[in-house]
Amino acid sequence: MSKGYKGTVDYDTFWSLDPRNQPERLLILYKKYRSKVTDTKKKFIPWLFFVLFKCTWFTFTAGVLLTAVFAFITISDPLFLKLIINAAENNYPLWYGFTLVFTAMIISWAKFSIMCRSDFYGLLAYLDVQSILMNVVYQKMLKLSASAKVKYSAGEVVNLLSTDVERIRNFWYNLLDFIYAPLIVSFLKF
Repeated sequence: MSKGYKGTVDYDTFWSLDPRNQPERLLILYKKYRSKVTDTKKKFIPWLFFVLFKCTWFTFTAGVLLTAVFAFITISDPLFLKLIINAAENNYPLWYGFTLVFTAMIISWAKFSIMCRSDFYGLLAYLDVQSILMNVVYQKMLKLSASAKVKYSAGEVVNLLSTDVERIRNFWYNLLDFIYAPLIVSFLKF
């Protein structure tokens, strides 16, 4: 909004993507990392996930770190509840109970903010993976031979490939849950 006061506002001001998430850049990164993986002599089976991670490392790593912080902060809820109950049962001063409740409220707000930001980064990585895979799929479809186009219709190929892309991108988004669950269980054990 401050841009409108300082100068003119145009279409690109509000609808331009961060350069890190633009499809052109993501495709360049994909091709670069894929050529590095396919040029090696080793047989590296999950090359696609390795390449996708390299292309979306910032957003995925930010989501993972925020998920770890969220899991750590989650253990504060039962601790504060125990302290509040202890303060009420043992007739601690009123200011002590209010301080505990206010601190628990601030920590709960911080936890919610961290969770939202973690979901944002997870969704951003999810959309980046979708952008990369859909562009690669359509580029490969343009290179299909005439005999391959006769055997399968374009709609059938698009349907099959978009289903596969959807499964991979859903895995990418749900990967944060596979990190969160063991962390919360391990933190709650202590």
